This record gives sequence, C-alpha cells and structure tokens, in this order.
Amino acid sequence: MRSGKFASLCLLLLAVGLAAGNYWTATHRSTIPLSLNGTVTKTEQRFEKHHGKDDVYLLWIDDVEYQVDRTLFEEVAQGDTLQKPAWSKQVLVSGRSVTLGYSKDWSGMLIAMPLVVCIFVATIVFSLRLAATEPTIDSRAAKANS
Repeated sequence: MRSGKFASLCLLLLAVGLAAGNYWTATHRSTIPLSLNGTVTKTEQRFEKHHGKDDVYLLWIDDVEYQVDRTLFEEVAQGDTLQKPAWSKQVLVSGRSVTLGYSKDWSGMLIAMPLVVCIFVATIVFSLRLAATEPTIDSRAAKANS
C-alpha cells in the first residue's frame, strides 16, 4: 500500500506540473510576462485544423522566435520596433501603444487545468480507498487457516 501512495503522489505531482506548464505556456504566449525590445524581423501565421481558432502566430524579434497571441500578431509588421517591459500590458509598436490581454485559451485554462487536477485527485483517492478495502494475501491466508 505504501508504494501505491508513493506512486499516486508522483502521478499527482506530474499532473500538477503538466497543468502548470500548460498554463504558463498560454501566459507566455500573451507576451505579458516578457520584456520585448527590438525590431520585428519576420512574421508567420501557421494554420491549424480550425483556421482562425487555433492558428499559431510567430514573430521574430531581432531574429529570436516568439509564439504570440493573435492580438499582438495583428498589430505588427516586419520592420516595426517593439518596446515593452516585463509584466506590462502595454507594448509600443513603432511608437503607438497597443494593449495586450490574455487570450480565450488562457481564460479557458483557468477553469480546465484546476478541473483536470481535481479529477485526477478524486481518481487517486478513489483508487487508494478501493485498494485499502481489498483483502490482502495475508488476510486471505489467515481466513483459510481459521
């Protein structure tokens, strides 16, 4: 039973880590936590299965690739200069101010990731309780000897 609890704890930590990583990826894509200072050297939109809903938007700023949200992507063009301190929701695009926000994807993560972790915890608790009620080999042997 002890190894089952350890394995469950490891799986729970993995689930929390993956959920947090997924959430951070969406946060990073908003560019809000990033400091941006440079010139847009290239832009690219990669179309996914549902055009306009889950496309990937890429900017190269001084030849460094960033995956960004659609909001910023639609406001910039090759040759534009960007200036933004980390954690600011305002970016200067060639001198004009653009307000950044979190995407629908990010907002959905606020609900989805805690739900996934809660479902995972409930499954682990149920499994551990079920395992605790199952007879062990020793208890079966003791019953057979009585």
